[in-house]
Amino acid sequence: MAGGDSSLSMKNWFRRTLQGVTPKSAEGVPLSEDQLRRIFMEHDKNGDGSLNKEELQAAFRALGSRAPAWRADDAIYNNDFDLDGVLNKYEIVHLLSYTLQCHYVLG
Repeated sequence: MAGGDSSLSMKNWFRRTLQGVTPKSAEGVPLSEDQLRRIFMEHDKNGDGSLNKEELQAAFRALGSRAPAWRADDAIYNNDFDLDGVLNKYEIVHLLSYTLQCHYVLG
C-alpha cells in the first residue's frame, strides 16, 4: 500500500474494532430521559405499552441497580396513580423523572 492508503486502512480497522466500545471519558455520564425511556420500553415484553413489576425489575437490573426488586416495588408505589399494579404510558412519564433522580450512568 502506498503512503496514505495504509493509514486509512488502519483508521478503518480501529473504527471497526472499537465500534460499540464505551470510551473511558463517557463513564459516569448520566443517562438522558430518552435513553431511560428506551431502556424501559425494551423491557415491555408483552408490548402493551405498560410495565409490570417483573418488567420494571428487569429494566432496573439492566440499568445496574443493586436492588432491582426494591426499585421496581418503589417505582410502582410512587408512580402507580390508578393503583392497578402496572405503570401505564402516563405513569411512565413520572417514572422517568423518578429514575433520573437515581443518577444511572453510561458504562
